[in-house]
Amino acid sequence: MTQRLLNTTTKSNLLRSILSNTIRQQNVALFGTSSTQWFRRFLSPKEEKQLYMGITSLFREKLKEKSTPSNQSYSNMIDQVILGTQSTVTSSTAIAETSNYASGFDYSPMAPLTLQQLGQLKQDLDTAGKAKDLAQLETLWHQLQKAGQQIPTTMYNRLIRGFLACPTTQGLAMAKQVVDSMETQQYRLPTTRTCTYMIQAYLKRQLPLEEARPYVAMLQHYSLNKLRTPFDCSVMLRYYVECGNAHAIDFLWRDTMRYIDVIQPGPALYTQYVEWLLSSEASLELVADAARSLVQRFGRPSSDSSAIPPANDITAHTSWPDYQVATWLNVVRLLAHSNGPPSYCTDAEKLMLCLVNVNDTITAPTPTTALDNVTSPSTTTATKETALSSSSPSLSSSSSSSSSGNILTLTRTQGKQAIQDIITAYLEQAQDLKVLAFYYRLRKSGVNEEAFSNDLTRAIGKVIKRIETQQEWNTTGSKAIADELELLSRS
Repeated sequence: MTQRLLNTTTKSNLLRSILSNTIRQQNVALFGTSSTQWFRRFLSPKEEKQLYMGITSLFREKLKEKSTPSNQSYSNMIDQVILGTQSTVTSSTAIAETSNYASGFDYSPMAPLTLQQLGQLKQDLDTAGKAKDLAQLETLWHQLQKAGQQIPTTMYNRLIRGFLACPTTQGLAMAKQVVDSMETQQYRLPTTRTCTYMIQAYLKRQLPLEEARPYVAMLQHYSLNKLRTPFDCSVMLRYYVECGNAHAIDFLWRDTMRYIDVIQPGPALYTQYVEWLLSSEASLELVADAARSLVQRFGRPSSDSSAIPPANDITAHTSWPDYQVATWLNVVRLLAHSNGPPSYCTDAEKLMLCLVNVNDTITAPTPTTALDNVTSPSTTTATKETALSSSSPSLSSSSSSSSSGNILTLTRTQGKQAIQDIITAYLEQAQDLKVLAFYYRLRKSGVNEEAFSNDLTRAIGKVIKRIETQQEWNTTGSKAIADELELLSRS
């Protein structure tokens, strides 16, 4: 018993001793890990700072070396877009010397085109296109092919436009060859303008629309159907109208209104769209929406009609063509005669004031009526197509023709009827203050008294007497209109 107790005690002491030694060894580190002991032994504070600065300086140098190629790559891309040339030219894109080039530049092999040479080439293309010189255009085409990828696609678009300006069928055939070579031989991606030029050529020549469909498919295939210029929108709108594709027209117009700040459509595009609405007997709400958008873009507040319009306002620089004003006068009468909500009559009034403001001769001190510079919708088709295809309309010279007197008389009558329709609609709605406000706004905009018939003048006089007797000037609903009328009467 005593021996067993001694053995147990001895084993317990032995295990306790081994365990304590193991724990002690685990607490002892083989190397000094204390930060104070390590840096105190090898680094001083000055050396530690030098090491830190050296590491960060090396990191900055490596970062600069890595970013320099990226910056150079972006710089080369920007130069290529702006100048239309690459920073380096391979032997396949070098220009061989030629003696038949009209500009006289020496295009030696391996020499890249300069900005001056590109500008001269652009001028030569425009000159040959205006002269309708097929031979010179073909010579310039060979020069573009020799230049290779140095030439931007916009140069080829100018070449295509020059070929299409030629009235012969050979010009259209050459333009088709240029487009085909861009895809098959040069592997050059066409632009939206490349396709719209070709589509417009088939529309102007009244050729079968099936022949223009490959270029419409090209727009969709290369995702070039996001139109962002008034010219492209006008061409495609005309194409869809000729095809009778109402769904495509609606989609195109919605996209145009969505990106109106980018596209900046002119009155020609608005007129082209509303003409289709009127001819297709579309809903009156679509016509009213088009009128509201037109007024919002080109109209000016009647109380500030004498203010200087912004520089980018098209109405500040030119008058609308006569047929455009005549078309929108029809819209005014349509909205005024409608049985829809009263807001349509208000839309008609705003549109009428907008039409008055966009005519340069409307405020001239002449004995004629307010709408003398407007002609009837029977303007020639050639003048109409020219204005629609242009991004900015030009003033028509039809007033100098022999039949201008009859046309002006007809349109003057149409303008009087539009004013009378609006006032009559307001009278039927018992809107006496709106009648008076509309009359003052017209007079403030420069409309002559002759634009109002005798019956209309008597009706306006009755409205004034009725307002004076009713004494409604202090009511909440008419106070704003009364203040405006008082301001207009003083000016």
